[in-house]
Amino acid sequence: MTVNIGFVGCGGIATAHIRRLTQISEAKIVAFYDVVPKKAEDASKLVGGKAYSSLQEMLNNEKLDAVYVCVPPFAHGFESEIVERGINLFVEKPVALTMEMAERMEKVIDNAGVLCSVGYMWRYLDTTALAKQILEENGPIGMVEGLYIDP
Repeated sequence: MTVNIGFVGCGGIATAHIRRLTQISEAKIVAFYDVVPKKAEDASKLVGGKAYSSLQEMLNNEKLDAVYVCVPPFAHGFESEIVERGINLFVEKPVALTMEMAERMEKVIDNAGVLCSVGYMWRYLDTTALAKQILEENGPIGMVEGLYIDP
């Protein structure tokens, strides 16, 4: 089964995701949108697909199964336009700058019944699971500083 993917935000992290997705035979990147049209055009040249100068135009013209949202933290808030169309999301962290916005997005995603994953590089490490367990067992703590060293 081929999964048609669009990108909103076509900067550095989007390029990293695009390169990884090209390694997955079922992934077909078909559309790109960025507020800087040249970035969308440059991304489309990497793998084909079409560059758009408007999110609505991209959503209206493409049959997308998923959209990668790779925008700066302050630019989030438009994701409801995507999920209300039944399109799944991969969102680069953070999903919002306030809890109010994050909770609003959570509700819209739940109501739409789509999948949503938030990109966080340490999410699936065993140390993250351990930290979660410690917090659940001991309650909230103050500020934590840490250092991850890759063996």
